[in-house]
Amino acid sequence: MPDQEKSSVPDPARQNRQSNELEGILQTTNPKGWWAILFVTVSLAAVGVWACVVDVPQTTTSIGVTNAMVYSYQISAPAAGNVKIDNIRLADIKEESDIGTITDDDGKITKVRATKAGQIRALSATQNQYVQLGDPLLSIAIPAPADKPVQIMTFVGASKAPFYQPGETVKIQATDSASGRKVNTTATIVNVGTVPSTTETLNDTNGGVSGLTEVWMKESSGLPIPIFLQADDWPFGKKGFSPFGGLVVEITRTYETLKPIQRLFAGR
Repeated sequence: MPDQEKSSVPDPARQNRQSNELEGILQTTNPKGWWAILFVTVSLAAVGVWACVVDVPQTTTSIGVTNAMVYSYQISAPAAGNVKIDNIRLADIKEESDIGTITDDDGKITKVRATKAGQIRALSATQNQYVQLGDPLLSIAIPAPADKPVQIMTFVGASKAPFYQPGETVKIQATDSASGRKVNTTATIVNVGTVPSTTETLNDTNGGVSGLTEVWMKESSGLPIPIFLQADDWPFGKKGFSPFGGLVVEITRTYETLKPIQRLFAGR
C-alpha cells in the first residue's frame, strides 16, 4: 500500500515536461505559426513548379574578333635603311598619307605611305630598326564595308568546338574603342575548322595587338580550332559603328535549354 500511494503522487519533472510540450504545440498552432507554415509550403511548391516548367538556356561563350586578315593590309619597307614611324599605334590615318620615313646609309630619305585609310594596328619593326627592302613594317586595319556581312573569327578548344555548328546563330556584343558605342547583334556560324591553327594565324587574325593569341592558346590547351562567322545585320552609322579589323567581340551561343530539375539530375 505505501508503494501504491507513492506512485500516485504527481512527478514535478514529468509535469513540467508535459507543460513544455503543450506550450510548443500551442505556439505552432497559433495563427502566426500557421501562416509561417503556409508560406514555406507555398514557396516550396512554387520552386518545385518552376524547376519543372521553366526552360533555362545553356550557353557557351568565347572571345572573337573581326577578321584582321580580311580587314587590314600590310605595309612593307619601300627601301633599305633605318625606319621611323610617325604615327602611334591605333592612330587614324588617311588614304595616301605619309606615316613615316626610311633613311639609308647615305642619308637618303624615303617616305613610308599608307595606300588606304584606316588605323595603325601592329608594328612589325621597331623605331630606328634597320630594315631591308620589302621587310614588313606595320599593318593597318580598315573598316568593314557596310554593304557586306562582317567577317568574325574565334578559336576554341576541341571540347568546345562541337558546340558550334554551321548554320546556327550566336549573339555578338562589341564596343567601339573610339566612341564607346556598343553593338548587340547576331552572327551565323559559317564553318568550323577541323585542324588546329598556328600561333601565326592567331596573330594575323587579331591584328597582333589585342593580346588574344595567348588567351586563345591557353583556353584551347594549345590546340585552337578556328570558328568562322558572319554578321549579316551589323548596325552601321548612327545605329552602331563601322568595325575595324581586329575589333574584339564577345560571342555567346545557346546550345540547349534545360529545366532546372533536368540540370540537377543531369549533374551539369
